[in-house]
Amino acid sequence: MPDVVSNREKEARAARDQGLEEPQYDDAVAWTQSDPRNSLPAGDIQLALAMAALFTTTRSSSRSQNPELVEPLRQEIRQSLSDHGLGLAVLAKMELLHYVLKESQRQIPVIGWHGNTQGILIMVDSRDMWSPEVYDDPKLYDGYRFSKRRQARDKASRLVQSSREHNVFGGGRHISPGRFFASNELKYDIRLKDSYCSRPVQFGVYTSVEPVAQLEIRPREEYEDCLLLDV
Repeated sequence: MPDVVSNREKEARAARDQGLEEPQYDDAVAWTQSDPRNSLPAGDIQLALAMAALFTTTRSSSRSQNPELVEPLRQEIRQSLSDHGLGLAVLAKMELLHYVLKESQRQIPVIGWHGNTQGILIMVDSRDMWSPEVYDDPKLYDGYRFSKRRQARDKASRLVQSSREHNVFGGGRHISPGRFFASNELKYDIRLKDSYCSRPVQFGVYTSVEPVAQLEIRPREEYEDCLLLDV
């Protein structure tokens, strides 16, 4: 990361020496470097952003206690890749995958914290995600729950859509701009270690995924023809 910043500074100096306009960059490095209040190294900021992005992903991990969903998900992924090729656009075609991840999020309601210009933190209650007034049999994990709601014309059943009843990504002006990135971080087979049973952990009013859950992770062993790319 220091090399990236150094090279950009050299490019800016070279442009000024030639009387040219300095190159402009539209990314997190440029945003933070242009903020006069920032005194942190660019690498530290990138690591913090990566941690923030992965935090939501961990809360979206599909629960391994429901192995009956594995094969339908794999079939949907294989079919989508075969029909549309590899790229970001194909992820929008994996509807069951979105519904399963959204249901996984619902299992761990987030107590959101938002700051205002006066430095006051406001806590947002998300317990509606466990409310029987909002969801039928809310304690049951149903990977098809949001598929059914979409068929019933629910306008907030997609993974990146937020509502009062499912506000993992926040809402309004402060809705997470990284929710689309978080929905794309799906690359490996992940399962709970054999016979291990994980449960959400309560910290006061805050609920989180179990921080010491035992997982087994591996790249997919089966490679479909549709995943082979010329590079």
